[in-house]
Amino acid sequence: SAECKSRVVEALPGRLANGTDFANVVELEADGVALPEGWENITSACRRDVTVLFFNAARWRRASAAGAGERGCMVQDDRPYVVQLFEHRTEDLKLVVVGAHFPHRQLGSALGEAIQRVVNSTGVDATLLIADTNMNRPSAWPLCPASLCASSADIMKALGVARAAEVLATDLLKTCCLNPPYGFAFEFDRVIANFGTAMTTELHDDPAPGWAVGAFHKGITARLIVPVSNSAVTMRTVEEVLIS
Repeated sequence: SAECKSRVVEALPGRLANGTDFANVVELEADGVALPEGWENITSACRRDVTVLFFNAARWRRASAAGAGERGCMVQDDRPYVVQLFEHRTEDLKLVVVGAHFPHRQLGSALGEAIQRVVNSTGVDATLLIADTNMNRPSAWPLCPASLCASSADIMKALGVARAAEVLATDLLKTCCLNPPYGFAFEFDRVIANFGTAMTTELHDDPAPGWAVGAFHKGITARLIVPVSNSAVTMRTVEEVLIS
């Protein structure tokens, strides 16, 4: 609804400005969002589906070298993704950040291949995935197939990400979705990293605001501790699926 979109556009800058490094927002065009000072975004659209990777450009530089970024669709004309190498402005830290809206029941090969091309081009395999994965926790119900129920490590392995068995990930929380008949019954929204030493999870929009409609998801924030030189960087990453 128009009200839902306007409320989201109004609320998003405050959430980004609250110490966040990266945010992936699904099904909300960046047009009209008054970004906090120093913030930029990369949009990927596949027909009506859109995902926007927001980043704090005061902290992170978008790498411009050949092969450092890709955008595309996980399946034909649907389910967009962004894959981009970022360099920290003050620390010796480089990351491949992925924002995506996964399809249902199939992963496809496009996103995994895009990640591998960026990794191979840049030599950086530290990977941060921020996504609506449309996958439930393992064994969410008896005999649930791997295409519907997977651990965060399973997802990274399927994408061909290095050190997939050692990933850190947000807690599997019931963030999807507002619309009936199931309500908030699914643990689709995740932040996953194959680097760092610890990650914590914060749930937003709980309970769901009264203006929310359709397939609204509750937002999640990950706080990731990353050792650098003689100290550590605390990264704050947000996954939001705000309207549908």
